[in-house]
Amino acid sequence: MEKFIDPNLAKGDLNINPLDLDAGMMRQAGLFAYYAEQAARAEHQASKFEHLVEVTEAKLDRKYRDEAAAMGTKATEGQIKAKVSQDTQMKAAVMAYNEAKMIAGIAKGYAEAFRHRKDMLIQAAFNKREEMKGEVRVLGDSRADAARELRQARAEALSRSHT
Repeated sequence: MEKFIDPNLAKGDLNINPLDLDAGMMRQAGLFAYYAEQAARAEHQASKFEHLVEVTEAKLDRKYRDEAAAMGTKATEGQIKAKVSQDTQMKAAVMAYNEAKMIAGIAKGYAEAFRHRKDMLIQAAFNKREEMKGEVRVLGDSRADAARELRQARAEALSRSHT
């Protein structure tokens, strides 16, 4: 059974470097597409195993009905279902299907995590832009203060030279 996603690789891909948001933004779409594709493949695998459970159940149902008929007994629906559910083939098919569903769920979770990553990248970029606005404002304020001080110093120098 294929796992589709390496958790260690996915965790690394989910990391955001706050010092290089541009690279994170540029990689986001490709990463999301990759993990969404893996989730779809995992879901397809789970569907195949679900079908295997249905086929196994039908074959075992037929097998136990034929055995009962060959022995000349009439088995009830409940007896047939009990035999089918206890059969090792059926148990193996159900366990494989459950594992495939788990793998699909994990893959969907990683795809969803990349949606959250996108939101986090957008928020981090917004915060960075706001910080830069603040820095520009501070720089602008300090330049205005310096210009004001320079004008005052010139005015004082002019007034001293005229007196």
